Amino acid sequence: MKLKDVMKELELLGTAQNRKIYKRHGAGDNMFGVSFANLNKLKKKLKGEHDLGVELWETGNVDAQSLATMIMDPAKLKAKLVEKWVNNLQYYMTADLLVQVIRGTDFYSKYIDKWTKSKKEYVKRLGYHLVSQEARHNEELNDKFFEKYLSTIGKEIQSSPNRAKEGMNTALVVIGLRNSKLNKKALEVAKKVGKIEIDHGETSCKSYSALDSIKKGKLVRK
Repeated sequence: MKLKDVMKELELLGTAQNRKIYKRHGAGDNMFGVSFANLNKLKKKLKGEHDLGVELWETGNVDAQSLATMIMDPAKLKAKLVEKWVNNLQYYMTADLLVQVIRGTDFYSKYIDKWTKSKKEYVKRLGYHLVSQEARHNEELNDKFFEKYLSTIGKEIQSSPNRAKEGMNTALVVIGLRNSKLNKKALEVAKKVGKIEIDHGETSCKSYSALDSIKKGKLVRK
């Protein structure tokens, strides 16, 4: 399918109710309000169309970008292009979806430190979500890698931008559940920073306590 045809289909699939909901979450005006159920149906039709995925992301439309993350091939992405996308993020949900694509590239690890140090809200959020993914899935990394981020979270989380703060809070919990040594250090940080309040806008979403989540969570490794 061509880009214009996919965009037309996305527009037809959008609903006023979804637009209202997505806007409350901060999606902005450049979206149609397509459900993820319908995006997944389109994903099956467009699977493997990497170049189309790149074109979809470049539109800046939230629904198109969400679909793009479902059909792009991470192995075909270039670092310079991904860096441009990350620096231009405008919505936390598309940042979260892009994380999964970026982690499939062979260069993502080179950017984690840079992105977690960013002053930009969504760039920093994405960086810390990558840290969370590393804590969950990368068994080769030693504890020092994560201790560095625990230290930074302790110093910066309360003064960080809203959605970046949320990403850091998630990383604090996930690192704390990686193993017993990191659990102890993460608990110390969580006690120090206290509950992190996130502004969720006009939604029913609630902030959660990292300290409680670490205490109640199950360690991945001893």
